[in-house]
Amino acid sequence: GPRARWVPVALVARGRGWAGIARLINRPLKDLSFAASRIREGEYDSRLDETTMTSEIRQVNMGFNRMARELAKVEQDRAVMLAGISHDLRTPLSRLRLEAEMSVHDEEAKGNMAMDIDQLDAIIDKVMDYARPGDVKLVSVDVAPIVAREAAAFRDPSPTRSQSKV
Repeated sequence: GPRARWVPVALVARGRGWAGIARLINRPLKDLSFAASRIREGEYDSRLDETTMTSEIRQVNMGFNRMARELAKVEQDRAVMLAGISHDLRTPLSRLRLEAEMSVHDEEAKGNMAMDIDQLDAIIDKVMDYARPGDVKLVSVDVAPIVAREAAAFRDPSPTRSQSKV
């Protein structure tokens, strides 16, 4: 009868309705997943649609965008702080280097001071590299020979100590 004809139409309409609902949910979830992966890679400029029809997804997108903005600000503040720290540490080293060049007359002492300043400069570089985000490649290092060499230099304070470098 007439009822039997409406059953397939109702099933098709229900199927299309479910497909529409799935699209309404899946598309924003894919967008969120993509934006989250960009944040993980350090790209904080991802913006999700805050005008979507679904209020729950709109709230999630607004929260995500707020988080992305705050992370971008934290990253910017961190970069400014690192630049400031680097400058604040290197300025006195530059003054020490200039003072050693102009005031120290003992060439061996001047050389030792220059090496110490270079070593401090290298340490600052390493700390700044470590503090910066990004792909950090860890390399295994055998420190035993370095420790043995430096310990030997303290036991025997001959001029060879001034030639050792880490």
